[in-house]
Amino acid sequence: MEDGPGWGSRPDGAQFGSVSRTHLVVQCGRLKAAEQRKREHPQGAPLSGAGAHPPAGGASLRAARCLAEQGYAHGFDVGCADARERARVLAAGIALYDKALSYGRQVSVEEKRGWYFTMATLLIRLDGLFLELGSEEQRRLPGFNRTLALLRQVLKSTDPQYRALAWCYLGMMLERKDTFSTTPMGIHDYGYSGTDPLDCFSKIHIKAYLHDLERAKLGLGGMPDRNHLACAKADLEEVVKVCPGLKTYLDIGQVYYYMGVDAVQELLAVDEAALNQALVFLAKAGESEVGATLPELQLLRGKCLRIKGEEANAAACFKRSVELDDEGSCHAEGFGCLLEALLAQWSQAQLSEGELGSEVDTWLHRARDKYPAARLRQELQRVWRGHTAEVLALARTLVAQGRPALVRLLFETMELEGDSAGGSRGRRAFSF
Repeated sequence: MEDGPGWGSRPDGAQFGSVSRTHLVVQCGRLKAAEQRKREHPQGAPLSGAGAHPPAGGASLRAARCLAEQGYAHGFDVGCADARERARVLAAGIALYDKALSYGRQVSVEEKRGWYFTMATLLIRLDGLFLELGSEEQRRLPGFNRTLALLRQVLKSTDPQYRALAWCYLGMMLERKDTFSTTPMGIHDYGYSGTDPLDCFSKIHIKAYLHDLERAKLGLGGMPDRNHLACAKADLEEVVKVCPGLKTYLDIGQVYYYMGVDAVQELLAVDEAALNQALVFLAKAGESEVGATLPELQLLRGKCLRIKGEEANAAACFKRSVELDDEGSCHAEGFGCLLEALLAQWSQAQLSEGELGSEVDTWLHRARDKYPAARLRQELQRVWRGHTAEVLALARTLVAQGRPALVRLLFETMELEGDSAGGSRGRRAFSF
């Protein structure tokens, strides 16, 4: 297997050439005496294989990083005579990472995910060599299943490059499942039973667009490249032809939605045909028993309908999204969108003041019972910043209806976190 992406630099971003392999050998040699005094013991976990009891204190952290550097260097060993020796060198590199993980209890989760990514790369290359050598399935299975476990952890990384490459590598592994006489259990254990390899490759473009979109919303970057959407759409249209299903329908519906709205604000339709296509695919996703229970599907449908100016239908979708959310869920966006839709209906005279007050009363209490206070506060503050005049008018309307308690509840929920903690409980961020 050819060297995959990511081999030009260390997992922590530094250039590997700045540290020589000889230097690493010397550093690791200093730890050898202490290491041999420790009894090795099997770990049994899919992420770390057999390891050793780590040295105490800061020495364990130095040992872990030293071993990880040495394991990384094995990926660059070009002096192997044949494929069998190459396989042995890769296996030795993986074993060094195993020891690094057993020593590295003080290593941050994100740094470990960088190690997992390199380990997965070594394992994929090793599996490729086993295929080339015609090795038996039983010899390949442990490494194959472990690679899936490692990639599952890398997909949680905060680094978008790691996540994108992990999706790509996962697609490669799923393509190899047909080289086994029966499906490896890791595919079922780690939740990839219904995942198509092409689905993984399409996600690279979706993730890249969403990452750039979030940065743009925070003012940390320019407009996201819509070419990512075009590429994802082209890939998913091919996937849906050969493998139609809930997940594919949701993914392509999401792509069509972003193609149909303006970037960043998501308030204006730039391609109504794309919005209609999004609704078509979301309707197909909702036909399945599972799809009908997904709050994110209802949220996306509501967003499409809101952009098309169908506020009443959008509000119905947002209500359904809130109803389907689990208690304790942090995904309170559906409630914020519902509040925006109700305000829009009121401003367009589609709701009376009494109806608006009743709706806000009902759904604010439901939201307080369902979402964590901090997340609900964040969503209400977003609505306040985007619709200050409408929220103030709503408050005056509720006071006029004799609902001062509801106004107090609304604005207390919207308080800044610092104001709602400690001794300043009596001070509200807003007052009338």
